[in-house]
Amino acid sequence: MQDNKNRTGIYITKEINNLKINDGLKILLAVIAYYEQNEDGFFAGDKHLRNLLGKSIPTIQKRLIELENLGLIKRAKIYSEAKRPKRGITTTLLNNEYHDTQKRVF
Repeated sequence: MQDNKNRTGIYITKEINNLKINDGLKILLAVIAYYEQNEDGFFAGDKHLRNLLGKSIPTIQKRLIELENLGLIKRAKIYSEAKRPKRGITTTLLNNEYHDTQKRVF
C-alpha cells in the first residue's frame, strides 16, 4: 500500500457509488474501505477522521452510526497490550476492490 500521508483525494468505488446513501456517507465509507486494506486493519479515532474529512466530530459520529445501522460497517474495540483499546472499523462490502480477507482483524 502506498504511503497514506501523500493521499490527495478520495476514490469512491463503483460499488460504493451505487449505494442509495447520501454523499457524506459514501465519502466516509470510501475512506474506511481504503484504509482497512492496511495489514493491521483500520483503526481511527473521531479526531483522525475529522482531520481527514474536515467535518465535526458529531458529524463523524453520526455518520458512523448511520453506516453501522445500515449494515455497511462493523466497529469493534480491539484489545492489545496497549494502554487503551483501539476502535477497529471494517466495511461489510463483498465486492470492495480494496478488500483482502487475509488482512482482516475481526
